[in-house]
Amino acid sequence: GGVTALGALAGLSIWAALIAAGVAIVAIVISRFASVATFSGSVTGLVMLVVFALLNITPPGYILYGLIVTALIAWGLRPNFARLRAGTERRIGSPEKNIKTLE
Repeated sequence: GGVTALGALAGLSIWAALIAAGVAIVAIVISRFASVATFSGSVTGLVMLVVFALLNITPPGYILYGLIVTALIAWGLRPNFARLRAGTERRIGSPEKNIKTLE
């Protein structure tokens, strides 16, 4: 959902989307958690829409999009946040544990 939301954000404001994508990339490089990158990108997109609306670059109504998408992403990432708190969230590039394979 995060990449789809980013694509929709690009339709509203390419600059907000580029900044959000940049923050998400930095978050994924530093943390190696896709959920952290997704949520960081969505919050950054919302913040950029607020800033751009205050600067009269984008319509203030775009903030509603940012609020709804950030809330939906947070809702969808609830299991990931629980695993982060428990220390069991898998990092990108780490092998999966306890996976049964057909042999």
